[in-house]
Amino acid sequence: MALAQKNTTNPDGTGMRSARGRMPSGKPNPVDVHVGNRVRLRRTLLGMSQEKLGESLGLTFQQVQKYERGANRIGASRLWDLSRVLDCPVAFFFEEMDQATASASPRNLSVETPDLEPRDGD
Repeated sequence: MALAQKNTTNPDGTGMRSARGRMPSGKPNPVDVHVGNRVRLRRTLLGMSQEKLGESLGLTFQQVQKYERGANRIGASRLWDLSRVLDCPVAFFFEEMDQATASASPRNLSVETPDLEPRDGD
């Protein structure tokens, strides 16, 4: 049974937002896909299986697959747990995100996308 995707107008009346952070088309948010790709990259660099990562987090390997595809969004506390298990900073998951991916998010934000590169001294 599929969940219905409900598109609604943003609270300020601008644009459309979709349920569960997805694009109006129902596709995953490109930022979520990027983060999932970075989870997969780090896991494979460590030679870790989806099953082993799932066990470390108390998840099934299927849930890890969904995170890696961007099909399921990763909450802040889970992202923190992933950074600890995968031995990397949380910022790693957002590194190398190009401007096209960042701006493809369906959010109509009135702020500039921050530079995701580390500053000197960080």
